[in-house]
Amino acid sequence: MKVMDVLSRIKSGERVMVHLASRDGHKKKYTLTDGTDVPDAQFCRIREFLQPADAGLFDGAEPQSYQWGG
Repeated sequence: MKVMDVLSRIKSGERVMVHLASRDGHKKKYTLTDGTDVPDAQFCRIREFLQPADAGLFDGAEPQSYQWGG
């Protein structure tokens, strides 16, 4: 999915969900609310347009999801 498509979906109300890394070797990943993958490179490009939608699991942790903030 192209960056502009991801941004359009976020602007229309979808969130970027954060899935934390697990001990069995799965890396942290990002998806849209419907489960569509958002590659790390795309997330890094759009991060400046997002704001936290939920708090992290503990102080100083990354938020559990992001929403449009641009």
